[in-house]
Amino acid sequence: MSTRGFVGIGTPTQWSGRYNHSDSYPTGLGAEVWTTAQRFFSDDQHLHGFAHRLLSVTDWRQMATHGICEYCGQRTGHPQSVSGLIAVPFLDRTALPDTEEALRQQKMAEARQYHWSGERRALMTQEVHDEWQIVQNLRSCGYPDPDACYHEHDAEDPTASAITPDTCDCLFMEWGYVLDPDMQTLHVFVGGIETPITCAVDIIRPDGTHDWWHDKTRYTGALVGSYPLTAPEPDWHAVDQAGQTVCTQLEKDFAAHPDHPLLASVRALPLVDVWDQTALS
Repeated sequence: MSTRGFVGIGTPTQWSGRYNHSDSYPTGLGAEVWTTAQRFFSDDQHLHGFAHRLLSVTDWRQMATHGICEYCGQRTGHPQSVSGLIAVPFLDRTALPDTEEALRQQKMAEARQYHWSGERRALMTQEVHDEWQIVQNLRSCGYPDPDACYHEHDAEDPTASAITPDTCDCLFMEWGYVLDPDMQTLHVFVGGIETPITCAVDIIRPDGTHDWWHDKTRYTGALVGSYPLTAPEPDWHAVDQAGQTVCTQLEKDFAAHPDHPLLASVRALPLVDVWDQTALS
């Protein structure tokens, strides 16, 4: 399961961050952010280069590639999903065609069955060529696209993908790492802290219909600790444990003190969350 998080630039209260999809635990992403920041600091004696590169990309994974897609070489948003679908569903690897010609014959049969147009038939040769590579991948390793040849990119504008204190969904952002270039300090946040505050969720389905979820729990996040880059590297296992302790203690505090100051920002959120899925249609 992916452990999502973010890496940001700023202070504990004001920052702009970029998404990280997996292994955002302190022992994973935390250690990686620390090592990367130390490298920039060692080379430049400051962290402006780190900040500039992070804010110029759309995803933490692009830091190492300078914003260049590792799959196709484009300077663009990171591909959040990689797929390789073929038109004919082969559920059994033994049923996969043995040759490209066998795949072409299956496509021709499909063309006759579904009465493909002349224009659609004209594209079949290229489709067979493209799909044959996927079939070969399935035969060899069971995965349709091991080299991620078939993928789509997110928006190229880094600011469009920014995560800020106002947009951070603490249910999904399980860990966060904010680098303060002026203080030369790494602030570590933990998310997923359950609160007694609830909301309704309006789910707009791709067909335009609405589903409603009522009394859905709101979540928040909190600062675990601040670690100067001039000090020895933190014990990331201990940071992880400290984050878990913060979550447990705050959930108890929230239950005992509904007026807890950390709940003020949660109460200020809209009473209804809208999950618009029409873009998935």
